[in-house]
Amino acid sequence: MRTDFAFGNGEGILTAAAGTPIRRLLPPVPNGTTRLMRLAYAAGLTAHTLTALRPIGRTSFTAAAAAGGIVVTVARDPGPTGNPLAANDLLAIRETDGITRLYTVQSVSALAVTLTTALVAGESATSGTMWNFGILSDTDPVIGTAHPTWTLPASATTTYADDTAGVVAGHVRDSPVLLSIDNVTNAGTLRQTVVSYTRDHGVM
Repeated sequence: MRTDFAFGNGEGILTAAAGTPIRRLLPPVPNGTTRLMRLAYAAGLTAHTLTALRPIGRTSFTAAAAAGGIVVTVARDPGPTGNPLAANDLLAIRETDGITRLYTVQSVSALAVTLTTALVAGESATSGTMWNFGILSDTDPVIGTAHPTWTLPASATTTYADDTAGVVAGHVRDSPVLLSIDNVTNAGTLRQTVVSYTRDHGVM
């Protein structure tokens, strides 16, 4: 049960070349549930699709990895049963500077995960966390269906907002949400996102 808003923040313009997905990670906070309260998107001549991904699993690390490293060693596979971590899965990693960043899996060998890009600050064996979003078409094991999607109509600025519960929210506390827009054919612009973190079950 949600009690009240703890605090929030907003971010402005984000775009990419046509055909390159536009992605914004809504980071987690300890003991707070992440909620997307408002999103404004300007599409070009092509309708785009927004997908909101919530983690399908999470894990910790068994060894530290320095800034610039591309291999991380996890304590267990963060994929649900029947859907182990694999190439192209999207990840969020909380690094040693406290910032949670978005990464993509290049390959997996046992519990060693190679990323497509290098860690910015590095991760810690004692305090680091990895969240696995899978890919856009994966089933969210909490709801039993694919990650939810919304249509962003062509040649329009579309706003989705919910000032009470949020447009979409994390399933649990201390868990990020990833927004991914396909941005096909004609480039669009993510004009605004507003995120809030709520005290759920009276804990913050």
